Amino acid sequence: MSSNVDLVKLFSTVADTLVENQASLNKADEYNQNHGDNMVDIFKMITGAVKEAPAGNVTSGLSKASELLTNKQSGS
Repeated sequence: MSSNVDLVKLFSTVADTLVENQASLNKADEYNQNHGDNMVDIFKMITGAVKEAPAGNVTSGLSKASELLTNKQSGS
């Protein structure tokens, strides 16, 4: 059974929720206080990659997101 999920909407909603909680996530990060910043950046990056993919090509969007995240310097 397959279902169509709007990944742009999904990842965008997650990014928006992370933005709302960014300060709390940063505060909870005892190491360098930037966990919220990093999560927001990551989900905005994923949203952008999925948004730029050809219509209906989930594989292409997620592959691009994976490539971008692999090449992104870690926040830790």
